[in-house]
Amino acid sequence: MRYLIGLLAIAAGTTASAQQYMIKYDLNSFKSNYYKIDGDTTKVRNVNLKKNGRVILKVENFNPFYWNAKVTSYKTPVQDEAGFANAFNPISAIAQGFGSLMNGIPLLDLPNAKGNGTDANSRFLNTAAAYADNYKKVQEISEKSDELQLVKLQLQELKFDFSKTETQIKTEAKELVRSSLGTDSLNLLNAVNIGKQYTVELNTSLDEMSRLNAQFFQLNGKKALKVRNSVGAAFTYFTANNTNYFIGADSVIRKSGKDLFNPLISTFVHFYSGRMAGIKLGGAFGIGIPLTGEKKDINFLLGLTTAFGQNEPILLSFGVSGAKVNKLTNGYEVGQKVKETSADKLVSSGYDIGGFVSVSFNLSNLGKK
Repeated sequence: MRYLIGLLAIAAGTTASAQQYMIKYDLNSFKSNYYKIDGDTTKVRNVNLKKNGRVILKVENFNPFYWNAKVTSYKTPVQDEAGFANAFNPISAIAQGFGSLMNGIPLLDLPNAKGNGTDANSRFLNTAAAYADNYKKVQEISEKSDELQLVKLQLQELKFDFSKTETQIKTEAKELVRSSLGTDSLNLLNAVNIGKQYTVELNTSLDEMSRLNAQFFQLNGKKALKVRNSVGAAFTYFTANNTNYFIGADSVIRKSGKDLFNPLISTFVHFYSGRMAGIKLGGAFGIGIPLTGEKKDINFLLGLTTAFGQNEPILLSFGVSGAKVNKLTNGYEVGQKVKETSADKLVSSGYDIGGFVSVSFNLSNLGKK
């Protein structure tokens, strides 16, 4: 195996203080390693690409001659097998068609062993094995080209060998054709068809190899703080709001249960990490207005938030809420006997702390893909 250490620098900025990373990808082991270049080269779990950062891709155990072969092939494509001058020797037409194309294509020694191509931090295509499979076909055609060139010379020599009879020349020529192409009946039309078949096989292999020229690495973008606004529904719980106070027939303060929660229409401002993948946690602050009841006092909502989906269209939030509630006043307690006849005089309005859960929608990102 010949080795190539190629450096491909993708510059996103030119500042001296920009962070630099290096990805080493080994075509033998199908493994990648990430390194941070900051004075000393330190191995890291992944690449956090900054705005002015730079990534260096270092490819190891890659054969450098593949690229020369590919360029050579596409610079001198297979000639159309239509204009053959030598009708006596149709096999030379095939040899001529491949001679310029295959001339100079070196041996490509890529690993044949298959790998699973998986990595915890990256998504790869198993291109090395695919290169080997496709280039094996190219090598076979290259070898066939060399063989045809040799047969062409042998037929030329045989044609002018005056020491042999015509029958001997035809017999040996037929044997040469059979050994190289598997048929002893070769005319110009057959030569054209055979040449075109090799052309199709070669171009197919080269096209597949060119499409396989890709590896995918996951680069985490700069973890900037994202700010989103949303509108949705919230549900609050307050102990005081869940209790109804009244005066019994015996003039004793009593209580009964009310609705477990109050629905609100709410709007939030969310702030959370700008990481590119995984769960995105952050905080949320919002306000809500009750949808039921006579009182429409504003509820204040503060808590944690989680963003879901591509472009974060759905946000789930939960935390503490603050709002005015009716609480017993003037030292009144449940079970106390009072002279009052109206329960409204037992309570007063004041702020209290409760809890909330909310599902809201980032309307600006709902339609984005």
